[in-house]
Amino acid sequence: MNRNLKFHATWAIHIVIIFLHCHLFAATLQEQLKKNPENLSLREKLARSLYKKKKFNQVSKTLEPYVDDLNIKSLKLLSNSYHELKDYKNEERVLKLILEQRPKSAKVLYAMALAQRKQKNMDGAVTNLRKSIKSNPQFKHAYVALSKIFEAQKNYYEARNTIKDIIRLFGDKPQYQTSLCRYFAVDGYLEETLSHCQIAAKKDPKVPENHIFLAQSLLDKGDKKQGQKILKQTVQRFPKSEPALSALGLFYLKKDNFASALRFYKRAVAAQKNSARAHIGLAQASFGNKNYELALKSFKKSCRLDEHREYDVLQKFRKATGQLRQKSIYRWMSKYSSGLYACRGSSKQ
Repeated sequence: MNRNLKFHATWAIHIVIIFLHCHLFAATLQEQLKKNPENLSLREKLARSLYKKKKFNQVSKTLEPYVDDLNIKSLKLLSNSYHELKDYKNEERVLKLILEQRPKSAKVLYAMALAQRKQKNMDGAVTNLRKSIKSNPQFKHAYVALSKIFEAQKNYYEARNTIKDIIRLFGDKPQYQTSLCRYFAVDGYLEETLSHCQIAAKKDPKVPENHIFLAQSLLDKGDKKQGQKILKQTVQRFPKSEPALSALGLFYLKKDNFASALRFYKRAVAAQKNSARAHIGLAQASFGNKNYELALKSFKKSCRLDEHREYDVLQKFRKATGQLRQKSIYRWMSKYSSGLYACRGSSKQ
């Protein structure tokens, strides 16, 4: 026990000594640099010392005034510091200086793409990632980043092709089949969805969406029994998964089984309170159950949550209001009309 304490005490002393040494070394360099500010070698040494201490702002202040005179190593240090500071515009500017000297550097092109992506310059990011891949076809990080950009752009065709390239070059992994399952499902390729989602469900069984997309592809093919079975099994396995609960709720909603749909959509909302999908499903199921108060509340909530208009909330709200008018349920019709007007006002459609 005493030997163990002695070891830890010795180790702690060593750490303190190293810290003090680094601090004194940086302080010494700063003093020397004050006397000879044009000494570039000294300036670069100080920057490296500051970078090790994660003083990125000081690194940038030390190197930036001499950016045109820095070597590649120091330029990388400066660009990395800007990256850590989340100053992606300046990071990109410094990376351009590096590319002037090394235009085919796959890693620098990749870093440039990431900085551009942070600035929402997706076209520039895609261009530089393609250049990175052309420069080094074995640079896996560039392929992965490219697939993520295409997914964010909802360009699933290019995303699929990029994932296929990754599989061809680097081998298959469960997450790649999960991606292909999702991409084919979103684009509506029934046979491909069924094929890849079956593989994904086996290789990556802990991802609820793999089972959901598989079930939906079976339902679309007309295999209602097996599709429903997989949806139920998915909910049992992932009882707090909003996507799984909403998918089963939608299954019952399409069958006009509003009571069962309401049951699962309530659970979906409880699982994820800010899910527009869960709230619009709850609104429709409640309306079908003639619970107009809960339905109206859920329509309003889903209208606020569906910022990107993915779930046709306005159209579904309008349809419900029209049904109240047809059935002469005037008390609720006026409330729904007011809610619909507010929803329409906030909609970009």
